[in-house]
Amino acid sequence: MIIYVLIYFLLQVFRIITIKEFSPLYRIVADCLAFVYMFIYELITNGRDISYNYKFVITIICYIMLVFS
Repeated sequence: MIIYVLIYFLLQVFRIITIKEFSPLYRIVADCLAFVYMFIYELITNGRDISYNYKFVITIICYIMLVFS
């Protein structure tokens, strides 16, 4: 739980710094990447069985499309 709070805190700080230093467009990109990072964190902490899970495959495809778009 402490790691989650720390990650969320750093995410908010980086969002503020991003808007201050760059344009708001960079914030949108950072928010999209944050979803991917949180997904990876969830996979690591929950240790799910990811074999033949349709929701997992659809989520991976959506995040890949999000990153490339």
